Amino acid sequence: MNLFIKLFFLVVFTGGSIGVATASDTQTAYSQYNNLNSVSAIFNDQKVVSSLKSVLGSEYSDFSQNFDVFGEPHKTAKGGIFVEGWLKDLYLEQASAFVIQPDGKVYAAWMLPEDNKIHYVSNDLANNKMQEDIASWAKRFDKEQSVTPAKNQKEMQSNGEKVFETEKFKIRITSLCPVGSECNDVSYEGVRKSDGAV
Repeated sequence: MNLFIKLFFLVVFTGGSIGVATASDTQTAYSQYNNLNSVSAIFNDQKVVSSLKSVLGSEYSDFSQNFDVFGEPHKTAKGGIFVEGWLKDLYLEQASAFVIQPDGKVYAAWMLPEDNKIHYVSNDLANNKMQEDIASWAKRFDKEQSVTPAKNQKEMQSNGEKVFETEKFKIRITSLCPVGSECNDVSYEGVRKSDGAV
């Protein structure tokens, strides 16, 4: 009986220590991306990309194409990381943000000009409110939130181009990736309607 109790406490103590060590390792892993000079490398981290793809599903491409320019990342209150990005010159038109917490919770939001909504998804089933860092990010858009991603109203050209218009811009996005590959490289051309500037 004494041996059983000792083994029980050994297993509980060891298991608890491993859990703390894993959370600590995850925090350390995310901290390497917590500055403007290194945040873009976060998309080279297969754990991060896999987590995002598992939450975003078919919306991953729309979400990830917005990371042309990165904003200043920051550590979340729970020890995770907040990352945001947008297409150059389209800070308020086409942007994305995500939070990954050490416990594996993922929160992602993105804005596309063709439907003018903030799309939000998460694997945190216990929380039906928008995560606080994402909610703060979303306030700058002053747009309606869509918890269930809507179907995109894009015109898909045969060459992989997407063309759409907003109130102020006409935008053409072209995929630079081979068909069937897993990359998020795009080129885009935007024309400002007020003066025709490219």
